[in-house]
Amino acid sequence: MTTKDPLPCDLRQKACDIYSGDHLLAESLFNSNIPALGNKKPNELLGSPEGRKLVNELLTKMECGEFT
Repeated sequence: MTTKDPLPCDLRQKACDIYSGDHLLAESLFNSNIPALGNKKPNELLGSPEGRKLVNELLTKMECGEFT
């Protein structure tokens, strides 16, 4: 089973949804070093399918309450 490669705009929208529509907070997330991403910024990972997959997995964990 393969998973569709998420687009950067879809990932940004997912983050915005997690933060109840707060675009500034979502953008802050994408510009922050995230330990779960090897202290990289999500913005740094959006250029490759593998990076987008990692960001998507992080956001999914946040949706499920694994990260706050």
